[in-house]
Amino acid sequence: DILGYVIRELELKRIGLVYVDGRDGHFLRDIYWKTAEKLGGEITEIMELVAGSRSYMEDVEKVVSMPDNYEEAVRTFRARNKDKFSTDTLMRRAVERFAKTAPGQCNFDALVFLTPLNYMPMIIPSFPYLNVEFLYYQNYLNRNVRLKQQSLDKEGFGWKLQQVLLLPPSEIITSERIINQLGNYVDGMMVHTPLNDFSLNNEVYSDMASRFKAGEGRDIFPIENLIAETAGIIYQARKKSIAENIPNIVHVLREHSFDSVLTGKEVSFDEKNRISAESALLIGRVKEPFMTLEMIEEQEKQKAEERAKEREKQPAT
Repeated sequence: DILGYVIRELELKRIGLVYVDGRDGHFLRDIYWKTAEKLGGEITEIMELVAGSRSYMEDVEKVVSMPDNYEEAVRTFRARNKDKFSTDTLMRRAVERFAKTAPGQCNFDALVFLTPLNYMPMIIPSFPYLNVEFLYYQNYLNRNVRLKQQSLDKEGFGWKLQQVLLLPPSEIITSERIINQLGNYVDGMMVHTPLNDFSLNNEVYSDMASRFKAGEGRDIFPIENLIAETAGIIYQARKKSIAENIPNIVHVLREHSFDSVLTGKEVSFDEKNRISAESALLIGRVKEPFMTLEMIEEQEKQKAEERAKEREKQPAT
C-alpha cells in the first residue's frame, strides 16, 4: 500500500495528484483520493493535464508559489543594492536573477503520478527549475539540500527549501525497462508497489515472452499481455469448475485464487471484482535499482562491513 507507507510510515499527510483529463485519469484520481482520506491523509492539490500537450510548465507553475514574504524580500533586496544597480534596467535584471533563487512552495508533501510514463519527463524537471527539491533516500543528496538551505539562511529572509516525495504507483510501472528509465527522469527518491513482473524473476512470463518472440519475431504487445492473463485465469477457472457453464465459472472466479502470468504470483478477485495480490514496496535511489527496505538495509550492512575490513587493512599510524 503505497499511500499507507507515505501517510503512516513517513507521516506525509498532504498529497498531490497528477493525472490526465479523461476517463482513466479520473478513475485513478478518485481511487487514490478516497484511499488517502481513509488512511488519514488529505488531497491538497491536483494537476489535471490536457492530453497531448507539448509542455506542462504552466501546470506546474500553478501549484508552485513564491514564499509568503517574497514581495518584502524584493523590497529589501532593492534597498540593499540600490547603489550597486544604479539604473532601472540593471535593477530589473538583478531582481529577475534574485527571483530565481526564491524557493518554490507546494501545498503537498508527496506527489503521486497517475499519468503514463511519457508525461513524467515533461513535468518532473520543472520542479527543480522552480527551486522545489525532491526528497532523497541517499544522505549525500539530502546533504546537498542542507548546503543550499545554509546559503538561503545567510540571506536572512527566513526562506525554507521544500522537499517533495515523488510517487509513481504500479498502475504506470509496466516493465523492467520503464523502471530503469525512471532513473533518467529524476534523481530523487521514488516509491512504487509493483504488481506485474516482466523481469526474469517471473519465469512463467519470461518463458512465454521468449517463445512468443522466437515464433513471431517481435515482443508481446501490451494488449496481448492482458489477453494472455485473462485467458489463463479463465482456463484455470474452467478446470476448477464442476460444470462448464458461465454461472458456475463466475462462482469459481469469485471463490478461488489463480496463478497469474503477469505477476508470477497467486491472485484472486476482491469484492469489487478487481484482481489483487500481495506486492512488495520498493524504493528507487540515484544510480541504484528499485529495492525493498530489507534489501537496502542488507546492502548498507554489507557496505559497512566492507569499509570496516578496508580500515583494518590500513597500516596503523
